[in-house]
Amino acid sequence: MKPSNVLLEPHPDGSFGVKLADFGLARAYDDSRMSGLTLTGDICGTPAFMAPEQILDFRNVGPPADIYSTAATLYYLLTAAFIFDLPEGVIAAYAMILEEESVPIRERRTDVPAKLADAIHTGLEKNPVRRRLIHDPADTD
Repeated sequence: MKPSNVLLEPHPDGSFGVKLADFGLARAYDDSRMSGLTLTGDICGTPAFMAPEQILDFRNVGPPADIYSTAATLYYLLTAAFIFDLPEGVIAAYAMILEEESVPIRERRTDVPAKLADAIHTGLEKNPVRRRLIHDPADTD
C-alpha cells in the first residue's frame, strides 16, 4: 500500500468513497507455479512504504507488512512527508529502513492526537509480531 494506491470515488451526495488499487505484490505464491523472482535477491516495492521484512525476504511477507505500509501511508497522508528522511541511493535507504527508527509523526505535525500517533508508530514497529494495534473498549477518546 502507498498513497498512489488510495483512490477517492466521488458520490452524487458530495461525499467520497475510498478504493484501494494496484495489488502488484498480492498473490498466492503457495498456489502458484511461478516463483515471482527473476533474480536471486530481488526486492519489490516502494522503499518509502516497505516493511523491513519486505527488504529481507519480499516473497514471504505476510499481513504485518500490510499493517506497516498502511501506517506509513497514513503517516504520509497526514504529514506530506515519508516516515524517514531517506538518503540518496537504494542501499542507504534500505539500511535506514532496516536499522533506524522513523521520525515521530508529532515532530512533523504536532496536532496529531497522541493516541493516533501511538497507533501509527505501533504499525511501524520493526518487529512484525509487535505490529498489532491494541484497542481498549474502555477508551472513549
